[in-house]
Amino acid sequence: MQVAGIMDVSTGTLRISDPCYDMEAVEGKHAHIVSAKNGLWNWKAEVKKTPYGMRVMNLVVEHATYSGGYTERDHSLKASVDSGQLAIVDGGAYPEIPGTYEDENSWYYRNSQKSMSLQLCGPIENMRDDLHSSGVVSATGMGDGSYEVACEFIRAYGSSTDEDPKNLVDKVWRVEVVYLDERDV
Repeated sequence: MQVAGIMDVSTGTLRISDPCYDMEAVEGKHAHIVSAKNGLWNWKAEVKKTPYGMRVMNLVVEHATYSGGYTERDHSLKASVDSGQLAIVDGGAYPEIPGTYEDENSWYYRNSQKSMSLQLCGPIENMRDDLHSSGVVSATGMGDGSYEVACEFIRAYGSSTDEDPKNLVDKVWRVEVVYLDERDV
């Protein structure tokens, strides 16, 4: 089964982390903030029945203009997970303090419900007043641990009005996290 949705990135960054981590989480160890292309992004999660029950096999988030082809690919990121779930969120939409699971009014609690639903994933609760979600949260394939995050980069201008070639920067336009592959099940 594939679960899919749309999210909006407007701050030029993506935060990749367990949604239980607050903004003070150690960059590079518990959380990653990457420069990302603004605009609409598509996300999809592959959910399969395994010997362990239903599991999210992978989570892919890609810019709506993503076309594959030649890009730089970086496999060096590892996402640490302590609550059995991972979120990919517009950096500016991530709360300073996500709250706790015990507090049913907290951002963390409300979004955790999506990774515990039958679909095992879902759109991040929108903290902004716009049409699309600001991210996605999913259960991880085997719970807590460390998962490789593959990012694909495209060379893009620093802003929509800047067309000076010396100001080209790397922007993420695709993120893939493989929790389980066919060899694992």
